[in-house]
Amino acid sequence: MPDDLGPGMDRPSSGGIDDALRRLGAEVDAALRSGVMRCGPYTLLHVIGEGGFGVVYAASQEGAVRREVAVKILKPGLASGDVLRRFALEQRALARIQHECVATILDAGMSDDGRPWFAMPLLVGESIVSGCDRALLTLEERLGIFARACDGVHAAHVHGIVHRDLKPANILLVAGPDGSFAPKVIDFGIAKAVDATEGITATGDRRRLGTPAYMAPEQLQEGSDGADVRSDVYALGKVLAELVAGVAAPRGSAPVTGEERPVELPSESVDRVRRKDRTAADRAARDRGLETSLVLLRRLEGDIDAIVARATQCDPSLRYASSDALAADVRRVLEHEPVLARKRGIGYVALRFCQRNRGAVALSIVGLVSILALAAAATVFAIRAERSAHAAEDGERRADQVARFMRSMLDGIDAEFLDGRDASIVTDMLSAAAARLRVTLGSMEPVAAAQVADAIARALVSLEEPERASMLLREVDARVTRARDAAIGTEDIGSLSLELARLRVAEGLALWELRALSAGEVKKSRRSEAIQSWRSALELLGATGQLEDALAAESAIRVWYAREAWPADRDFDDFEAWVTALVDRLPDTDPSKWQFQLRRVEIDNWVGILRNYPPLLDGFRRAFGDDHPMVIRSRCRQVEFMVSAAVESRAAWGVGIPRFDDAALLSHLNAAARLGEPIVTASVKAYGPAHSQTFRARLWWLAARGYAEGPEATGGEFERLRSEIRAAKGADSALLLELEATWKGVSQGIEHGLWWK
Repeated sequence: MPDDLGPGMDRPSSGGIDDALRRLGAEVDAALRSGVMRCGPYTLLHVIGEGGFGVVYAASQEGAVRREVAVKILKPGLASGDVLRRFALEQRALARIQHECVATILDAGMSDDGRPWFAMPLLVGESIVSGCDRALLTLEERLGIFARACDGVHAAHVHGIVHRDLKPANILLVAGPDGSFAPKVIDFGIAKAVDATEGITATGDRRRLGTPAYMAPEQLQEGSDGADVRSDVYALGKVLAELVAGVAAPRGSAPVTGEERPVELPSESVDRVRRKDRTAADRAARDRGLETSLVLLRRLEGDIDAIVARATQCDPSLRYASSDALAADVRRVLEHEPVLARKRGIGYVALRFCQRNRGAVALSIVGLVSILALAAAATVFAIRAERSAHAAEDGERRADQVARFMRSMLDGIDAEFLDGRDASIVTDMLSAAAARLRVTLGSMEPVAAAQVADAIARALVSLEEPERASMLLREVDARVTRARDAAIGTEDIGSLSLELARLRVAEGLALWELRALSAGEVKKSRRSEAIQSWRSALELLGATGQLEDALAAESAIRVWYAREAWPADRDFDDFEAWVTALVDRLPDTDPSKWQFQLRRVEIDNWVGILRNYPPLLDGFRRAFGDDHPMVIRSRCRQVEFMVSAAVESRAAWGVGIPRFDDAALLSHLNAAARLGEPIVTASVKAYGPAHSQTFRARLWWLAARGYAEGPEATGGEFERLRSEIRAAKGADSALLLELEATWKGVSQGIEHGLWWK
């Protein structure tokens, strides 16, 4: 049992429940025998907690003010001078602290039998750790709540009060009427006044009071009275470690010296649990809004580990000087600012700057790339003026390095880099860079021009600007084609063929995206053009013996994905076997390899998809993280498959079609809905609210909920989504047609089965 409990405290463990009930019953009997059923204007109702010195009752106040409160009254038979002093101390401590995150005192007095009591608001909550777990609060939300709890502790310190028993059970998580959560620091029963002039600190007070698992080393030493604000900082550090990692502090109680008390960092705790029970570790990660314990471990490494390490230093002088300083460092994590607990190297500071200002950094990179493109053109022009063949060869190599560097930078300007911010300015800057490239195209080395154009075009496609990408690629394609035709029979043919193939792959991507925006014969035509672009890339690579290049794998995967073959008259099974061999040689760090494997599962029957897609997708997520754009799309497709399989299961049954009874069907749809909600959040973060991928994630999440809950429950949300798609994509967009078809199925009900046929 904790040393002293306040309203809303933890209950006894199941192992000691009988003894605890007997003790509480005895206290109630004692209260009844002593006739103490009222404390001032409050009628005691029932016991809600017990500590070392007091019992906490739920009570009601009658009269002009009617309300429910918590009344804490000293236990019978404990009215020694020392205990009375401690109880009075808690009264005075609470009365002095006025802060939204500290449980305030409403009233105080003396019972008829001479026992002191005081009344506080009746808080409905639970410990900060279990409360956050139950509410499934994200890691960021937990850090924000913890910082506010530190604010409450700091308010006590300002008034000269050290809590001395901070632990999760003494920081309640209380839900507000609007659904928000707030921490409440409670139970100052063994607090020590820093201001000794108040006369409430006895010189003989040398007992180890508190909860050993959260006590600072100086509190645990025999005969020590060294607890100060930094002791509370230590306890807060242990609470923070448990809050973010989900691993409770060790429950040892023996006093030890600082040198014998190593502190386990949050990431170390997660790693230890992962090795023993991966399921439990993954569950803790999911409670924090993360998919796996490995992702949680990576998030804790660095800033959060450093904060906990500093807060829990054995030497008090090395800790944060105050709980306010601890809260400030936690908020720096939330704001992507450098934390004081870590060494502020140039690389670390620069990384945090980029995280805080992703949009501005993206714009700066685009501007830098434009400048570098002009510099590359000037470099090539200077190379051609070189009289020395050796100098020209070195210069071309330098120009190629510049072009590759620019391409690697542009590869980062995609939906993931923008982090959901308005992409219109970046799109305009990319278009301006494309225009500058066209102006300098005649003087640029074709290899450099192709690499820069490929990077700009892919960035434009990811930002849903395939038309602009296609225009640029066609112009650069013509320039590189002429250069390649002139180089036939020379040693330059290989490099020019490779870059021309790179352009053709990008052209195919742009055409495929244009196909998604089209309808009717135009849609079919663009599909054929895209496939032809990829086939052309394979022909170029094959003619120069470069079919082992990763670009060949990308081209072949695209053709195979469209259920076509290369060459067109090739047997598809033979082509598929060749593509599989190409993909097997790709490293696991290549997302194309995962996409190919997922697509092979997607063309299976529904039973095969439902069985094999989730574990493969889990591997993809572990490799690249939930925020990777291709992972988000695959997660969205999983929800789409789950809903579609459920609908088809109600139309007919045959080989490969799942069978659900009513209960299993509802459970299946609810599972799809639970998967869909975090995908919407990830899509908004990665792509922004008006991107097609975000709209599609919302659509299938609504579809799962609509089939499970009925059209009345989701009709309003479907209408809002319809209006947003119409405003962003137009009334004739393919996405809007997809929404209308989905709504038709939801509105008619799943029992209609294949309503679209």
